[in-house]
Amino acid sequence: MWSTSLWKFVLILFCHFSFINVKVLSLGTSEGHNQELNVTETILREVNATRIRENLQYLTRNPHLAGTSYDDDLADYIEDLWKAQGLDLVKKVSYKTLLSYPEFQNPNKVHLLNSNNEIIFTSKHMEDVLRQEDQHKDFVHMYNAYSANGTVEGELVYARYATPEDFKTLTQSGIDVAGKIVIAKYGLIYRGNKVKLAQSYGALGMILFSDPHEYAQDGEEPYNVYPNTWWLPPSGAARGSLKTAKGDPLTPEYPSIDGAYRIPVKDAVIPKIPCQPIGYGDAFQLLHLLGGVTAPAHWQPSNQSLLH
Repeated sequence: MWSTSLWKFVLILFCHFSFINVKVLSLGTSEGHNQELNVTETILREVNATRIRENLQYLTRNPHLAGTSYDDDLADYIEDLWKAQGLDLVKKVSYKTLLSYPEFQNPNKVHLLNSNNEIIFTSKHMEDVLRQEDQHKDFVHMYNAYSANGTVEGELVYARYATPEDFKTLTQSGIDVAGKIVIAKYGLIYRGNKVKLAQSYGALGMILFSDPHEYAQDGEEPYNVYPNTWWLPPSGAARGSLKTAKGDPLTPEYPSIDGAYRIPVKDAVIPKIPCQPIGYGDAFQLLHLLGGVTAPAHWQPSNQSLLH
């Protein structure tokens, strides 16, 4: 779903600093070196773990996608906080930019169909609730911002990290992704470039997942992943933008202020194929069904047995 809305930009600092007077000296002198050390020590003393924890808890207690009311609330909160801390000038600047949101009433799904065109598997659109505190009425469903809208159907091809080298390997192995759906791991290159490459090879769509070999290094068992550790649980999926152009897609390279010329959405440098992130638990449900030549050892995700 596309939306043009006002996006408030603000720089957030989680650490608290005090204002100190510093005499500028040449760092080439012993006096300058000592002064530098004094400044460093003073700043380190002012870093307070309790305040960092409190700030993080407050700033992350609600989902705050850009352009939403929660995002506005945080911008107002930080503006008031910085003014109270004595900053001389704090102001918010609004930009009108093209933003991308999931449809909360119609979440994205990946379906697996059998030969009778019947759905035999459906991916999760949100993580399993592992702590009651994680539930939220405005929970952000799994999606990649700026993905194309639409429904595509086709055979599935595993492309490792979907790098240029990976697509070259597939081509050299006689595997054509044109007219198919590519599934690949996060990592090595930016997710937007993965989709851009898949699109250039003629893929209909893309599915992304996080390899537990990298994101659940102690194992995938419940006691080895969140909420018992920091590692990603099987239902966890990374969200993120697919945009490859700089700035607002409709005003590339220029600030998206009122009155700025905007190109049509159809001409914006954003994906033309849909892309959906899923958890590695769901991804392996799909990968186990792939047939063909066994993938090279360095292509295997985690300790799973994988076929092209």
